[in-house]
Amino acid sequence: MTFVAGYLLHNKVYTATSRTNMNLTNMGDFADNFKACVRGIFELMGAIVIQDVPVMSVRGIILCVKMILVAAFLVALFFNYIKFDKGDKKTKNTGLYLKNYLAFLFVWIFMVIFIADMRFPGNPHTEYRYLLVGMIPLIMLFGIQLNSLSKLFNDFQKKVAYIVLLVACFVVVGGNHQNVLDKWDRSTYAVEFTEYVETLDVESVIFLGDGDSQAMCRGIDNTHKYGCFMPETQTLYMPICSYYDSAYGSYYGGKHVLAAIEGTDLYQCMPAEIASQYVKVDKFKWFDIYISEVMVFP
Repeated sequence: MTFVAGYLLHNKVYTATSRTNMNLTNMGDFADNFKACVRGIFELMGAIVIQDVPVMSVRGIILCVKMILVAAFLVALFFNYIKFDKGDKKTKNTGLYLKNYLAFLFVWIFMVIFIADMRFPGNPHTEYRYLLVGMIPLIMLFGIQLNSLSKLFNDFQKKVAYIVLLVACFVVVGGNHQNVLDKWDRSTYAVEFTEYVETLDVESVIFLGDGDSQAMCRGIDNTHKYGCFMPETQTLYMPICSYYDSAYGSYYGGKHVLAAIEGTDLYQCMPAEIASQYVKVDKFKWFDIYISEVMVFP
């Protein structure tokens, strides 16, 4: 029942079904996809280096700590299978204990991503966000394994280990917080833009060829509908996690805003009968703001 409900909801919400956008990994791609899946574990935790970073710099130390933590999670996983607890033989209880179940969850998710190739054409990296479902149980398993190992050490050694682990967690959290702040200016305009839209008497906003702005604004503002018209295809863009109806202009209501990059000639991006319906009324940051009283996109 859960599968059926999830499948039906997927067909309603997403732009494509898993039957058409997911293929089994070809035999010749097994090695590459396996490497992409392993890399994805480190990417998910932000423990990947894509440019030159000095080891002893603040960022280098943070990355090293993250890598060590990810390696520790994987060691906990392997240790669990080496010391697999089969249950109490006296009571013939062969049911899985919690830690075995947590380990199974991670391996199951990893195998799904490995067998079903989720890499986009031309992109050697897997969609590592899907590993999040398995990473959470893996982190829980790491904590359980640490608790089991603590019995092998005296109180002083356990206190030192706890302090080291706590410092490592603070380093990771602090590093992630700084990473967000470094990228904050790239997305704060979306917050300001949605606040600006609140001052306009419109039902929706259509971005001209800017799917990123559409995605961010849609996630911030749930009182307006945000779409994106792509000049290359002359269609309304349907990003992942969209209703099928969002591919049609009627989904966005009547009076709406068209946000185009400053200096864009609308007549070069859409048919003249559509472009002529827009009137430029304002400018916001690098967007020219146009308004139409009716929805002109089919």
